[in-house]
Amino acid sequence: MMGSSKNPVGKRVFDDKYEFPQDTQALADDIWDAYVTRVGTSADRGLIPPGQLRDGIVFRETDTGYVYLRAGGEWQIVGGITPIALMRRTAAALTATSGDYRNISASAAWTATGGRLRGGMTYSNGIVVPVDGTYEVFWAMRGKDPAPASFAGIAINKDTGVGGDDMWALGHMPANILTIGTASARVVLNANDKLTLFAYASSGTLTVMDSPSGIQGTQWGARWVAP
Repeated sequence: MMGSSKNPVGKRVFDDKYEFPQDTQALADDIWDAYVTRVGTSADRGLIPPGQLRDGIVFRETDTGYVYLRAGGEWQIVGGITPIALMRRTAAALTATSGDYRNISASAAWTATGGRLRGGMTYSNGIVVPVDGTYEVFWAMRGKDPAPASFAGIAINKDTGVGGDDMWALGHMPANILTIGTASARVVLNANDKLTLFAYASSGTLTVMDSPSGIQGTQWGARWVAP
């Protein structure tokens, strides 16, 4: 007979009949059952022996800031410093001309200064996402002298050859001397998918503007929202 038992709340209680190795093993089993959170680099997570992997354990990566949960036999991000990109306009010229779906994602036209680029997000003539998941993609644009049918949207893994059917977060920019358009959508992306921002003008030239000091600037981006 072992010299220990668990009380009604699951706490191990030892008495004066402690026996070795049975009670020592019971204590080791308790520690194993409670060992649900681990910390290390992304490489360390990949080195966990298969016999130590079980659903319900959590791993906090020190190099990425991601928090993973083991569920269904796989690692899934559930929190931490999750991926976000919010890019703001620079002073580079940016226009969309008549009848042309124009890719306006050039790196020179966008900066994370005053915005945000974290959680493994990178920018290379578009936003490159670091992990699988559901993302909210969005844009807000100030335009000058837009045509009656001017709009913008976000494409996935396309730098050219885009039409309206290829874009998410498709939004109209009303015809006026100065107008503001905005839209958002949720999309499922794979790691290394690239997002590009496109604008279209049915006639004339749509000039994508920056904003005066103190006014929210033209911007676009994406943020991870779920596995």
